[in-house]
Amino acid sequence: MVSDVGEEEMETCRKQKTSRLACQMDAGRRKSKSRRGLWALPVLLMCLLPFGGCKAMSVRPGAGDGLGGMAYDADSERGYRVYVREGETYAPYLVLTNDYGGQILLLREHLLDEPRAYGDGRRNSAAYGGSEIDEFLNGAFLALLGPVPREKIVESDIAVTAPSALGVTGTETVQMTRKVFLLSYTEIGMPASSVIPAEGEALAFFETAERRVARFADGTASSWWLRSVDTWYDNVAIGVGPDASVGGGGVSTPGGVRPAFCVGRETAVAESGDVLPDRKVYVLA
Repeated sequence: MVSDVGEEEMETCRKQKTSRLACQMDAGRRKSKSRRGLWALPVLLMCLLPFGGCKAMSVRPGAGDGLGGMAYDADSERGYRVYVREGETYAPYLVLTNDYGGQILLLREHLLDEPRAYGDGRRNSAAYGGSEIDEFLNGAFLALLGPVPREKIVESDIAVTAPSALGVTGTETVQMTRKVFLLSYTEIGMPASSVIPAEGEALAFFETAERRVARFADGTASSWWLRSVDTWYDNVAIGVGPDASVGGGGVSTPGGVRPAFCVGRETAVAESGDVLPDRKVYVLA
């Protein structure tokens, strides 16, 4: 972002022998950080969205940092992306934080190819534990991962809405242990709601609305499920729309799936030239 520079700032740049363009860009970065509106999109994100730009970006963690040093909340300018083996291919994951219950949280960058229902639509089918989506993530999807990621994944304690809260606008939550899970309404930075219980804490990555938009690997934006529910009902879960809007939908409606899981803070990464044809990337090691 290039921004106008005042005379005082320009004088400082002259003393430091900084070019006018560099000085303008620095001023733009400071202004961008000071805004928290819906359209204050950090420049770095433009390199990470699945469009054509920034093809040569390569992330290199500092010595001894491993995967934790690549996390968005550790140093966002390092790129916070690692590739994970799924079946015979690799998929990019975003390294959101290195302190999700003391572990490193990864979120699949793209939606899985096949949309899925959250539940079967029957009474109380919005309960996350044992739902269709919960069983899929910790069953078929977990089995799809390669041996290295399966070995590295650790169990995570996550907060979910208590079944007793469904249909009565309850706010109670319970703790649940899972290897693979969906993010929550609270974790994507949404404000408190009287019918959506708070689950976990907001993640710094979702500081702007644009960060909520998820796409398939071909770049098509689509809706995706969260693990949160609307407790006014007993069969409505919360999802994110292709325009970053957030709202409820019947659990039997197919929606995009964006798996998340944690690995230990000691997890290492290795550079590989076998994943993409035009550059080296980092994979779990």
